[in-house]
Amino acid sequence: MSTSADSFGFLRALLGRAESGPRPPAVDPEPGIIGERWTYLGALAPDRVLLGHDRVLDVPVRLWPLPVHDEQVSARARQLLRLAHPHIVRVHTLHARGELEVLVLDAVDGRTFVELADAGEVLSASHVATLGAELLDALAWVHGHGLVHGNLDGDALLLTRDGHVLVDGFALRVPTVTAQDELRATGTALLELAQATLGGGDSGATSSALLRVLRELAAGTYTRAADARDAMLRARRLAVDIQGGGRPVRPPPWADPARARREKKETTAVVLVDTPAAAAAAPAAAPPPSVIVLPTPAPEAPVIEALPEPEPPQPLCVAIPTPTPKAAAAPRPRPPAGMTWITHAEGEFLMDIDPVTNTAWKAYVDATGTTPPAHWYGTRIPAGKELHPVVGVSYYEARDYAAWRGVRLPTEAEWNLAAGAASNRRFPWVGPTCGADHCVCARVNSADTTPVGTHPASATPEGVRDLLGQVWEWVEGKDIDPTRTPVLGGSFKHPCKEPGRAPRAELAPASSYLYVGFRCAKDRP
Repeated sequence: MSTSADSFGFLRALLGRAESGPRPPAVDPEPGIIGERWTYLGALAPDRVLLGHDRVLDVPVRLWPLPVHDEQVSARARQLLRLAHPHIVRVHTLHARGELEVLVLDAVDGRTFVELADAGEVLSASHVATLGAELLDALAWVHGHGLVHGNLDGDALLLTRDGHVLVDGFALRVPTVTAQDELRATGTALLELAQATLGGGDSGATSSALLRVLRELAAGTYTRAADARDAMLRARRLAVDIQGGGRPVRPPPWADPARARREKKETTAVVLVDTPAAAAAAPAAAPPPSVIVLPTPAPEAPVIEALPEPEPPQPLCVAIPTPTPKAAAAPRPRPPAGMTWITHAEGEFLMDIDPVTNTAWKAYVDATGTTPPAHWYGTRIPAGKELHPVVGVSYYEARDYAAWRGVRLPTEAEWNLAAGAASNRRFPWVGPTCGADHCVCARVNSADTTPVGTHPASATPEGVRDLLGQVWEWVEGKDIDPTRTPVLGGSFKHPCKEPGRAPRAELAPASSYLYVGFRCAKDRP
């Protein structure tokens, strides 16, 4: 969400303001939280939650200061970083400033179920069933990770502006509820929403089927979220889908832990290509390097002349062997399609010319059964986005894709080398200027990603394109940290404020973002 006038209207609504324009930033009431990254916009009660603007990611966020030296709360906060699902509020990072820890979450644009009921909002049975299926889809994913939310009621469930459910209101404590308790609370909240908002447009049979499932949920009939979701989907099929062909609710492959372990094993195994389509999508193997061996000439026998007599004793003659010529160094092999060589002082490696595209990601989805990005329509790429960089995939998903392709994510140092760090270039490309032909970013008023290859002026001398703008890119950091992973390069919605220095941020590796993609690298064979 960018900080447009519409966004500021949303922020004012959160803060209960009535002004026609945003106020200047106020003084940070919690010294030490805001720092250099966030702009303070106001306070949200209760629990000292602050509203701020993330100047790196250019999004409104909530800043939740955690109790100092509370190990249980800190452990719970780290658990929240694992909850990456399109229907769970996104946790950006856990930020540490000295002894203070701050949980950074999305500032959510939506109304709670309680607010909807109080406002007399009218929803159709099919819409309520869709919300229920989305919510149960999220809970099945959470339960598959051995977690529960622990605070599910009408105030913790929101209807977003685009008509979907979002689980919010995290309780940073060790939960005392079980998964069945959580399902019961979910059923109660959904049943109250349905009874308060259910309108016309659906048959009586549809409404009856929906209400029956919700009553069973509230009564504790279901012990698994996946079973409750399937029942909800059966009720939903009786109604007309008001989304008009929108993204279907997909059961996550990790809802069953045993299935998750099995699929994890399968996705890291060798993939056999047995169809023409899969063969076309599979990366071509690099040809073996050619080695030229020069023949070694036989050394000539040394000549020892006889000394005349009588003379002093004959000196010892030592034959010096002729050195054997070294074999010629192996020439650099031809890079695989779509990759190029990056040479540096200590060697060389391969780097993708462009970010990984939606088409490449679909080949991966089709081959492995991986869940597609949440903004896709099932397994269909959004129309016209086939050659755009794939977004909405987490660091872990990007790493799994790279392993499937037989490559890896670049390190932060390698990414910077590809961008010209060793050459001290002002930009990745050669030249003193940056314009719309070079960079897809907010500086040139970009509204979205573009197909890869449409900005040849962005290419480095080695041919790598779109390193600045387009999408932030996941890279491997120096240390493995489950709470934050570096992203580099900026994106179409974030201005490159420091030309000559690659934009850098750190995000939760388990989360996915609609402005973060990646490219791959590979060591020399």
